[in-house]
Amino acid sequence: MATSYTPDFYDTIANGSERSAKIVAPLIAEAFTPITVIDVGCGRGLWAREFARLGADVTGIDGAYVAQMVIDNFIPHDLATPIPPTLGTFDLAVSLEVAEHLPESRAAGFVADLCALAPTVVFSAAIPYQTGTGHLNCQWPSYWARLFADHDYGVTDSLRRELWTDPRIEVWYRQNILIFSTTTEPLDDPEILNIVHPEMHAWGRR
Repeated sequence: MATSYTPDFYDTIANGSERSAKIVAPLIAEAFTPITVIDVGCGRGLWAREFARLGADVTGIDGAYVAQMVIDNFIPHDLATPIPPTLGTFDLAVSLEVAEHLPESRAAGFVADLCALAPTVVFSAAIPYQTGTGHLNCQWPSYWARLFADHDYGVTDSLRRELWTDPRIEVWYRQNILIFSTTTEPLDDPEILNIVHPEMHAWGRR
C-alpha cells in the first residue's frame, strides 16, 4: 500500500479533492447536520477539513504512510484489516474512492465497519473500467448497495444527481457518490444505481 500511495499520488489528487470537498461537504452538512464525522480512507484529510470548517468534530483514519496531514485527529490504520470497535460511533461516516483499493475479500467487512461507525455513510467507490492507482475491486454501485442492505442500510441517490453536471467536482465523485442510511429502506432492485457518467464512459471506451 505504502509504495503505491506516495506523496506524489496525494499531490496529484489534492487540488481536485479540495475543490470538490468545498462544494459537496456543505451540501452534506446541511442535509445531516453532523456533530461528529469520521473520514475512512481520509488521505491527507482534505474532505475532513471541510467538515471541520463547517463546525463538525472530525476524525480521519488511513494508512500510517500518509504524510502532510491537514487535520489534527488522525488515526493510522491499515484499512485492509478490521477497524477497531474502540473508535466508537459518529453521526456521519465518509468513505470516498477508498473501497476499490481494498481486496474483494475485505469488501463485506469494510462495509460492516462503516455501518458500525455511523448511521449515515457517504460512500463512493470506483466502477469497472475506472482507471486509477491501486484499484483492486472495482464494482457497480449495486454491489455495494447489497452489502449495505445486509445491515439494513438503504441508499439515496439524490446527491449524485444534484452533482452530476457540475464540472467543478471531480467526475469520480459525481459518478459514484451515494448516501447509505438506517433511515432509508434498501432498494428491491439496486441495479437501477448502475448508471455511468458520460465522462467516465469515455474512459472505459478508451
